[in-house]
Amino acid sequence: MKSNDALLAGWRETVGRAKDSPAIFNTRGQVLRKFSDIEERARDFETKIDMLGAGSVIAIQIGNHEDWPSILIACLRKRLVVLPLEQSISDQERDAALEVCQARAVVSAIPSGNSPEVLPLRT
Repeated sequence: MKSNDALLAGWRETVGRAKDSPAIFNTRGQVLRKFSDIEERARDFETKIDMLGAGSVIAIQIGNHEDWPSILIACLRKRLVVLPLEQSISDQERDAALEVCQARAVVSAIPSGNSPEVLPLRT
């Protein structure tokens, strides 16, 4: 089923028009992701969040990671509610936010630099 979400519609249009164009750069101006790369990673990430139902809250705590756009797109497609969390908040603040918002999972960046991982939370 195609979504009526305007952001996703705009994304489909952008990928169709500029799929091989640079989309994300590092601080030295090097290309980290093309639009097609973001789309591919979004599709890959969708499989990692299959266990979450529409309307579930997923916290994202990955800072300024190049996978942020892919993760957001995947979450929007799955109709998840995204809770962005600053990396600098304390564990106590993080735990409180997760509890108040009834988050079902957290996406965290891996120190090794690999793709962020999804950590399911107990409910």
